[in-house]
Amino acid sequence: MAKWSTFQVLIVANMILFMFMLERMVSSHTFQPPTAGGGAVNTGFSTLLVYTIILLGLYLLFLFEAKKNRALFAHSAWLKMPQLTLLIAIVAASAFIGLATMGPLFNWVLHVRFLLYIVGVFFLFITFLFVFSLIHKRRFHHRHVESSVHWSLIWTILVFIGTFFVFPSL
Repeated sequence: MAKWSTFQVLIVANMILFMFMLERMVSSHTFQPPTAGGGAVNTGFSTLLVYTIILLGLYLLFLFEAKKNRALFAHSAWLKMPQLTLLIAIVAASAFIGLATMGPLFNWVLHVRFLLYIVGVFFLFITFLFVFSLIHKRRFHHRHVESSVHWSLIWTILVFIGTFFVFPSL
């Protein structure tokens, strides 16, 4: 196995370990309940921090894939990837809303809480992939894949910071 593939396997293992530790921390109620007049337990900053850590893992996966110098990011399918990821995001969001309101999603999450983390990482992955595909499409003929990955991380985090600034109750 090549060096970059080994790093990718380690990143995925660390992301799974992070999710497991996050679940243990939340399920063991290590957060102190808010006192009278105190803020919410899960602040926007802590949520943004978790999102950023997951996005850093996705960023490293893409960066290590770009360093392999394979033709994956040179494929012409990347020119249609923004539309494809947007379509996947719309279908996935519709399925999520449908399963959450009329379906068995809450029962599944009660029995298998880790499913909630998988869905969250999936939506973060789709968001990162959408931003990356937009940036990579603009730079497709220049072959600057690594800089596209760097800019994708920056813009994705800025989108989430902007979202939490506009909607602080998230």
